[in-house]
Amino acid sequence: MKALMTKLLACLPQQDMVLVTIVERVGSTPRGVGAQMLAGREGRLAGTIGGGAVEGKALQRALMQLEAGASCRVRYGMDGADGRETDMICGGSVDFSVEPMSSAEVSVAVPLI
Repeated sequence: MKALMTKLLACLPQQDMVLVTIVERVGSTPRGVGAQMLAGREGRLAGTIGGGAVEGKALQRALMQLEAGASCRVRYGMDGADGRETDMICGGSVDFSVEPMSSAEVSVAVPLI
């Protein structure tokens, strides 16, 4: 995986990106704590935090935070109203850390994913 990520980084133009990491989960969720996704202005570049609607919502938030240049923590529920709205049936919830990174920071972080 590290070799693939290093090659990916070498192929990308220098750009700022966002690292999305699952930092907490409660109940049943597609991926566990520590799952990561790297996103740029054009969308997901590497990794996954579970796919589907949760990953789509996390990607939207990542791009907002990239524009704002600010980190945040976000919770998505896969039950109740949130789950019905997106047809998520896992029943749990996940908290994501969303961290914009400069191209210099990305070159250090990608091999760690």
